[in-house]
Amino acid sequence: MFRCVRQHIAEWRQLMRWRILQCKTAKYTSALTAERPPSLMLFPCDSGSVIGSRGDEAMVYAILSDFCNRHPEGRIVVVTTSSSFADSSDGRRLRADFSLSLVVHPTPGGLKNFFKLLLSECPTEVYALGADCMDGHYSPFTSVNLLGVCDLATRLGIPSVLTSFSWNDRPHAAVVRAFRFATARLPILVRDPVSFTRFTKGVSRAQGARAELVADVAFNLQPKNLVAVRTELDWMSAEKRRGQFVLGFNLHAMLVPVAELPDFIVRVAHA
Repeated sequence: MFRCVRQHIAEWRQLMRWRILQCKTAKYTSALTAERPPSLMLFPCDSGSVIGSRGDEAMVYAILSDFCNRHPEGRIVVVTTSSSFADSSDGRRLRADFSLSLVVHPTPGGLKNFFKLLLSECPTEVYALGADCMDGHYSPFTSVNLLGVCDLATRLGIPSVLTSFSWNDRPHAAVVRAFRFATARLPILVRDPVSFTRFTKGVSRAQGARAELVADVAFNLQPKNLVAVRTELDWMSAEKRRGQFVLGFNLHAMLVPVAELPDFIVRVAHA
């Protein structure tokens, strides 16, 4: 009981801090709408690992690749709470793939610190990964931080995107309330029809009315024609020329014990 009360107090405190920061945005808007070199700031849904899964990786690469294509000389800032991320295998790979454009900011979580980063870095674009982290299932505080930073950036005049997300049938009450705090100028992007129906019915009418059903940003990922998959690509092309459909299954190892995976693949293929 005491723990539940403490959590409710923490949730309301987070919302109140967000409201206070909203009131401060007007003071800085003119400075952040002035002409400046292109730069992108990315807030991952897993701020510790940045690339928490293959799905998160696809979204990160799709966003950063698109920005680099539009602004080859642009600057990229990735916000992380891990001071060791830059030297991790994922961090080294990101820095190599995007040259020296990648800057990692170790910063404690929280909208107050995110707001300071927006003011100090002055990005021209802001992205936060919505993914499967917006209904509060993993952490309502993470959900509100992701929504809040895009809301604050939008109020500061910085084009911002909370990337498309899924929505379960039991969203956290604090997150539902939080969507009512967000500016109407921030588009609400939902990435599948079931989630879209749940969101439009379960969140207040204003947010439901402006929610859009879109594809996952990961579908913007550009394929790499690697030698390792040339045989499979040639086979798929030949089958399609014959008028056949090629259907792929993503069998997540989290859902099937590794020892059972080969047998599971065979059973899926037979089915």
